[in-house]
Amino acid sequence: MKKDNNINMSLNKKERFEKLFAESRGKLFSIAFSVVRNKDSAEDVLQTSYIKAWNNFDSYDSSKKFTNWMTSIVKNASIDSLRNKTRQLDTYSLEYFNRHTQENDTFDIVDLSANLEQSYEQKEFLSEVFEMINQLPEDLREVMNHLIDDKSYAEISEQMKLPLNTIRTKVHRAKKILRKNADSQFLANFGV
Repeated sequence: MKKDNNINMSLNKKERFEKLFAESRGKLFSIAFSVVRNKDSAEDVLQTSYIKAWNNFDSYDSSKKFTNWMTSIVKNASIDSLRNKTRQLDTYSLEYFNRHTQENDTFDIVDLSANLEQSYEQKEFLSEVFEMINQLPEDLREVMNHLIDDKSYAEISEQMKLPLNTIRTKVHRAKKILRKNADSQFLANFGV
């Protein structure tokens, strides 16, 4: 596996950073998206991570993979993003609750722990799927990323300037590789 120290050291710090970030952006976006489950939020996480990484770039050890360093920053930023959204929802819910209830109202308390556990499992599953997709050959990965963005085969065909049947074939190949590389029990648990 190639280390990032192969990046031309004659580039200035900013150029090196931008080159390394650009090379790993797709994978980092997938990681952020797998946690926050929203394209705009994932972009926000990447922006936050970019700034944090830039501010700490002097501490980056170039003998290690830049992607690994960035992955931990992106995962932490994604989790922080979810926490912030939860706090915002909690605040809004409490304000709404206070405005729209009477003193004598009674409420059923719902146990959300099962939903939280299921949500966590889904996030873990998506994280593993995105990791497997990132291991695909570039042409298959590109098609699968378009599918993740909820594009139809026809839209992908038009955007990639490839025949529709070629897109279908690439999706079929990608799914076949994903099935081969994935643990059969893992796939069975999620109906893939």
